[in-house]
Amino acid sequence: MINHIAFKKFLTSQNLSTRRFGDQCGLSKSTVHRLGQPDHGGLTPGYVRRITPQVMEACRLHLEQTGTIADAVHQILTNIFGDDFTPMTIYKHALTPEMLRFFRLPRDPFAAPRSASDLFTTPALDEISRQLEEAVRCQGFVCVLAPVGAGKTMMKNKLLSAALFSPKSNVQSPTSEESNVTTGAQASPLAMDAQRTQTLDLGPGTLDPDRTLDLGPGTLDRIILSPAFADMSRVTAAGIVAYVLEELGEKPRRSLVLAQKQLEKRLADLYRQNIRIALCFDECHRVSDTTLTALKNFYELGSGGFERYLGLLLFGQPHFTARLALPRFREIAERLAVIDPLP
Repeated sequence: MINHIAFKKFLTSQNLSTRRFGDQCGLSKSTVHRLGQPDHGGLTPGYVRRITPQVMEACRLHLEQTGTIADAVHQILTNIFGDDFTPMTIYKHALTPEMLRFFRLPRDPFAAPRSASDLFTTPALDEISRQLEEAVRCQGFVCVLAPVGAGKTMMKNKLLSAALFSPKSNVQSPTSEESNVTTGAQASPLAMDAQRTQTLDLGPGTLDPDRTLDLGPGTLDRIILSPAFADMSRVTAAGIVAYVLEELGEKPRRSLVLAQKQLEKRLADLYRQNIRIALCFDECHRVSDTTLTALKNFYELGSGGFERYLGLLLFGQPHFTARLALPRFREIAERLAVIDPLP
C-alpha cells in the first residue's frame, strides 16, 4: 500500500506537480492528489492496490532519469511502497564435493540444466511453451513476465533448443530426450517438424542470401534469433535492424531507411520459402522508451495484408506491465499478449 505521507514528500522534493506526475503514470491529476492525502482521499483499497505497480514504475523511472543513485532510489521507493517494493532475494548455494559424495550424487541437482531433459515442468509451463511455439509459427507478439528466479531464461532456452533451425548451427533432428521435458510427454510441434526435415548446411553463422532452401513440401522452417546485448537500455532500432540482417547473411545498408527496406525484402524472400523468423529479447523491461515504441514497427513488417514477416518474443520482470499501462505505450500494449507463468 502507498504511504501517503512519503508519496506527498516525494512529489514535493522532486518538484513534481500532480498533473505532471499523472501524465507520467497514466492517472488523473485528481487521483494523484488523493494518493497524497490521508486514507488516499477516499480511494478504495482495491483501486489503490491495482494502480500501485504503475505509480511505483513512474516513481522509479523519474528517479533514474534525474540521476538519483541506486541506493537512494531503493530507499525512497521502500519508504513509499513498503513491502510492495522490498525485493526478496534468495541466494544460490552450491553443494560441496563432500555433500555430493555423502548423498552419492553424480552432480549438483541444483546446478544449471545441461539439457531440456533436466528441466522441471508443470502442465501450466508446458502450456506457456506451446503458446510461445505458436507465436514463432504465426509471427505473434508475446511477452512472458515473471520475477527473478521464476524460470524465464530456462523457458527461453527450452524454446531455442526445440527450434528447428538456428543460424549459428546446422539443423539437427532432436532426440526424443531433447524434445520432451518429461518421459512420455508429447513432442512439441517444433521438434516434430525437425524430425521430418533434412539437415541444412549453409555455412557457419549465416544464411546464404542467394540460396533458396528446398525443405520439401509441407515443411515449415523456423529461425529464432536471440541477441545477447550487454546493455538492453542502449539497444536501438538501428542496432536491431543491423543485427537481424547480419544474422540472415546480409551486410546492412548505412542508411536506416534503406536498411529497413533491405530487411523487409529479405524477410519477404524467406517468408515465400516458408521460413518463419522470430526475434527474442531477454530483459525487455530495460529497453528504452524509443526502442520499445519501435517494436511496433518491427511487428508490423509484412506484405501489407495479413502476412507478417517477424515474430517478437519478450521476456522480462513483472513491473514491465506498469510501464505498458502508460499512455505513450498504448499502441504496444494493445498488440502485446502478456503471459504470467505464475499462478
